Amino acid sequence: MNLLTTLEKILDFADPSEHADDIRAMLVKIKKGLRKSVDDEELRDYVNEYLDAWLEADAIEDDPDAFKEETQDLLEELEEDEDEDEDFEDDDD
Repeated sequence: MNLLTTLEKILDFADPSEHADDIRAMLVKIKKGLRKSVDDEELRDYVNEYLDAWLEADAIEDDPDAFKEETQDLLEELEEDEDEDEDFEDDDD
């Protein structure tokens, strides 16, 4: 499961606080595969900050709305980066 797919799956949960343990398990998997998933160092730092914040005990339960909002922001940033990479590859042709 890739990073974008995982984040989309996380956003499918109506109430993240009810699934916080499952979400944290998914976030741990993202963290383990991050170096392979994200080439850009600045973007990788952004993802790490997100992960560190939301892997804290009870962080998701304490503010599920902020969690969803930050997850959506991160997903959009990663999709934008992926689109830029595709545009760059198209320019090489």
